[in-house]
Amino acid sequence: MRTLSSLFSLAELPLGGIGARLLIMLIGFAMTVILQSSSAAVATILTALDTNNINFDQAAALTIGAAIGTTLTGALLAIGGTIHAKRTVLAHILFNAMTGLIAILLLPVFIVLLERSEHWFGLRPGALSLAVFHSMFIGLGVLVFLPLANYLAMLVQRILPNQNPNITDHLDDTLLPLPEVALEASQRALEQITQTYLAHAASMLAPQTSRQVKFDLAQSGRLLNETFSFVSRISVPGGDEHFTAQRISQLHAIDHLMRLRNRLQEPMLSRDVIEREVYAPTLNTLKKMIERAQISLAEQSLEIELSSLASESDAIAAQALEARTEVLRSNAAGSPGHTSETLLRVTDTLRWLERTAQHVWRISHYLQLGRRKNLTNP
Repeated sequence: MRTLSSLFSLAELPLGGIGARLLIMLIGFAMTVILQSSSAAVATILTALDTNNINFDQAAALTIGAAIGTTLTGALLAIGGTIHAKRTVLAHILFNAMTGLIAILLLPVFIVLLERSEHWFGLRPGALSLAVFHSMFIGLGVLVFLPLANYLAMLVQRILPNQNPNITDHLDDTLLPLPEVALEASQRALEQITQTYLAHAASMLAPQTSRQVKFDLAQSGRLLNETFSFVSRISVPGGDEHFTAQRISQLHAIDHLMRLRNRLQEPMLSRDVIEREVYAPTLNTLKKMIERAQISLAEQSLEIELSSLASESDAIAAQALEARTEVLRSNAAGSPGHTSETLLRVTDTLRWLERTAQHVWRISHYLQLGRRKNLTNP
């Protein structure tokens, strides 16, 4: 440690007022960055203090710099991380930097208190008093910035704006060991992806489907794959029925979302086919069902609407069966316009409508179960 002390010339640190303390703080910051260990930096500072190479005032300023330097490693690790990881690191850096400046300004006050405590409690300048000082300036920072947390958050968001907001931005791998937080994040992502898919389904039932809708469908597919990868890697404690049931429900929802995605990619709902009168009852019911699912997801009222969604899914299945039966009867009777090709297209379209409704209902069902508050206590 003495070699490290001489390396940073701790015995030749400046003495004096605020300017000297700021310079010493920067030296403490540099020590931590070069040594890549706050523990090594603090050990060096304690060794120098114990051997009287530096006084307590200098040791305290070095410790503040070392505390700020610890955030640099986190910043480097967050460079390739999500926007949320980068914002968290930036908030940590701002907190430590501003708290350190406050501590530097109040350092003379603490030294006076230390001199008084030496008289009253026998607390001498050394490792223990340095630890007390470190704890005090961190605690002071918490007291100062906790009421200002919202303003700090807005400052961080302004410094690091999210240029390309993404549904899966908050699916950070650092959350994986925290199942409650991770499952809440994946639940939010799945509900947003579901809204996107429902919008796609509604657009396919509308008069025209835009190119942007098709592009968004491909993008949503990639987001769904990312969410599936995230959910499958969440670390769930063995024997925890709550987290296990929640993750299983989300995986079921993902399965039906993937099936629905495949349905939405099928180019079979051409205008000349879907505008036939035979589809009208089934089509109208499906439109209402999708709208109900969209509203209940947005308003967090899936639990209230689930029975209605199930009833509409059953009604669509019955309507599709009745329509198919009528088409087959007309074909058997030799009615004009009912060629084998037309018959196949009609039955395929009815099957598409029926299975789409089934997926919408099952997705809503499993998303409702995927919310932790709706799971029964074991």
